[in-house]
Amino acid sequence: MLAVPNDWRLAAVRIGRSLDRRAGLLVGGEDVERCVELAYFLWCVRSADGTVVVIDAGFTDRAACDHTIVDYVSPQDALDELGIDAAMVKTVVITHLHWDHMGGFESFPSARFLVARSEWDWTIGRLGDTSRMLDETYDRAGLREIATLHPSRVELVEDGHTPVPGCRLEVVGGHTPGHTVVRVSTRNGDVALLGDLAYLSANVSLEVAPMICFDRWRTRDLYGSYRSESLRLVPGHDPAVLDMLDERLSPTIAIIK
Repeated sequence: MLAVPNDWRLAAVRIGRSLDRRAGLLVGGEDVERCVELAYFLWCVRSADGTVVVIDAGFTDRAACDHTIVDYVSPQDALDELGIDAAMVKTVVITHLHWDHMGGFESFPSARFLVARSEWDWTIGRLGDTSRMLDETYDRAGLREIATLHPSRVELVEDGHTPVPGCRLEVVGGHTPGHTVVRVSTRNGDVALLGDLAYLSANVSLEVAPMICFDRWRTRDLYGSYRSESLRLVPGHDPAVLDMLDERLSPTIAIIK
């Protein structure tokens, strides 16, 4: 059993890795033929009363196979190592509706899913339109399934929504029409979970958006905006994320207090 401090505020939980993603698609201008590693995470925000909000739902073992993910761990097993029962989680924020962020929603049978209204309307509105196909970053079957949960278990939210004190959802767009950045207050200042707005730290430092992006100009502008604030910026898929946080508890989990 993993020894988990009882005063953690924010946790990153890695559920898999990919080793074959093209650098040029992740950081525009990079060598298209060079492959780089990506990491796939769930995030957990813990409030003062012990309530846990999970950020993103991960994906299934079938999706892991389809997308050549290695070292895959199901959302249930990954959270269990942190002492969290996925079946008891009440709130899951879905930052955007790509396959690796929403596909594991069935791992959370008691949860209400928070999705930006602009993200939901744009994506779900295209499911039945064969002339405006969603690309391979979307899981059409999974989207149809989660669509059946609205409005009973899917809540559409606007910019500024606060699921728990000290956790603010910022609907900024860029990567997708309604992509959400999650800002979390910690004892040492605010952290911005950029999600897929920035796959890697290099996206922000070089101010170069990924090629996989709905609005690259908007995304680049957002890098400058977030860098101008006193924030700890955390990219969405950088393998180094676990070493960016305050304490690494295991090969796959790190925390901020």
